[in-house]
Amino acid sequence: LPPALSELAICLTARHIRANYEWHAHAPLAIEGGVPAAAIEAIRTGAAPHFAAKDQALVCRLVTELIDTKRLSDATFAEAVAAFGEQGVVELGTIVGYYTAIGNALNVFEVALPDGVAPYFA
Repeated sequence: LPPALSELAICLTARHIRANYEWHAHAPLAIEGGVPAAAIEAIRTGAAPHFAAKDQALVCRLVTELIDTKRLSDATFAEAVAAFGEQGVVELGTIVGYYTAIGNALNVFEVALPDGVAPYFA
């Protein structure tokens, strides 16, 4: 997967578990990689993000569906395999699982944001 798509998946995961430090580390990387800043802000606030790039929209839909239902519909799975290959779908699922674990650890141990940085999530 291109780095921007991985970072988008990480941001969606960080938002889901409200992992402030994870968001702080990865949202800028997603934007630098080409994910629209407005979409990243929409994700942060819980609004519906809009993407011009079809691959970004698909990653958003896949990650959101996986987080919400713990599964992928046949249609989403087929579209993702066509777009990213089976390896890309495995990568996306692994990113969600890994960054959920990391974000949970950051939250449990209350890893602080740098001085002067306000939390991104309540």
